[in-house]
Amino acid sequence: MFSIVRFAACGVLMLTALTACATVESEEILVSDLQAGSVDVADFDAPEIKNTELPYVPVVGPMNEARVQFKQGHYGLAQQSFLQVTEQRPDYVDAWLGLAASYDHLRRFDLSKRAYHKAIVLVGPSSAILNNMGYSLLLQGKLIEAKRKLFAAHQMDPDNPHVLANIELLREGVLRAKRNHAS
Repeated sequence: MFSIVRFAACGVLMLTALTACATVESEEILVSDLQAGSVDVADFDAPEIKNTELPYVPVVGPMNEARVQFKQGHYGLAQQSFLQVTEQRPDYVDAWLGLAASYDHLRRFDLSKRAYHKAIVLVGPSSAILNNMGYSLLLQGKLIEAKRKLFAAHQMDPDNPHVLANIELLREGVLRAKRNHAS
């Protein structure tokens, strides 16, 4: 009798786990919205299933947590969350960039360099990646290498305010280096 109850309980748990796997990433739907009739379930398209080597793993929660931690300046916690996302979804470029930026703020430039290179392997050298790499090199005091990355990013996206701000930081760093060298 006890084994039948245990078997039934396992079946209920498995059924609950399987039904909990369906998620909607784009919008959060509340049960109260469905009951009130303000959200029509037919408005949401079923996700297209692609034949890929990597299984789809929803990472919205950890990614949001990582972004919040990063914005609050908790770079160690952000790094842990971004790392969790990259382990679950190694093809998620934004997670690699967040991980690299977290490592930059933690002054773990060896690890940030690896994360930037992983992002480049996934999508190529975009202006955002080159800009972030340039900023990382600025933090390291590698002004010549930073100049190459930032100017390459500027050529790709000349109106990007982040690139322009980092080029200004580069100019200030060069001026500071010249003053220190002259004295």
